Amino acid sequence: MISIEEKIKKEIKSKNAGVLLFPEDFKHIGTSEAVRLALHAAFKVLTQQTLLFY
Repeated sequence: MISIEEKIKKEIKSKNAGVLLFPEDFKHIGTSEAVRLALHAAFKVLTQQTLLFY
């Protein structure tokens, strides 16, 4: 079974660059709380990776 985080990542990668996404865009994937936590975790990873370049 694919985790909610993986489903969200897959959906984000399928979008064109510059597309704005909101938590509501992922409501079909899981509960609002699960989506919020998955997006928060993804943001933390992204910001940590970005800080490595500075």
